[in-house]
Amino acid sequence: MKIYFFVKALLVLFCFVGFTPPPPAKNQEQNALSPSGKFVLKLPIEPQEINPAYKGTKVWKVTICSPNGEILYKDEESTMVGSLNVYWGWGLHDVVWVWNSDDGRTWRWEETERGWQKTESEHGIPEWILPEYIRDEKNTVSTSPT
Repeated sequence: MKIYFFVKALLVLFCFVGFTPPPPAKNQEQNALSPSGKFVLKLPIEPQEINPAYKGTKVWKVTICSPNGEILYKDEESTMVGSLNVYWGWGLHDVVWVWNSDDGRTWRWEETERGWQKTESEHGIPEWILPEYIRDEKNTVSTSPT
């Protein structure tokens, strides 16, 4: 009888410990505060409503807010499919970096006089934005995002 209760206790413990999802990777943190503290980065998954080729598809939308939650920018034209992984974070000078696992493209957002500008980046990509399995393939060393 004691063995039965012991096994049952282990199973209950395993259910709570064994099935707890891992914490998000450093380059997948929601509500990440920018280095200056002026902005908050979120990437909600929402339906695409603008691009006819993706209309209704759930996509990751880069959203930059003030610390009090006011939306300052949202990438409504995003085509980063929500069922696939993306990796993101703040770089130096409050630059947002996003790497899309679907197509391997890297995007950056930077505040300018005209507001937040999105550009594709092929060079100067920070290594920390890449997931570990890509960094390992390239034999790179993970560095801090800030």
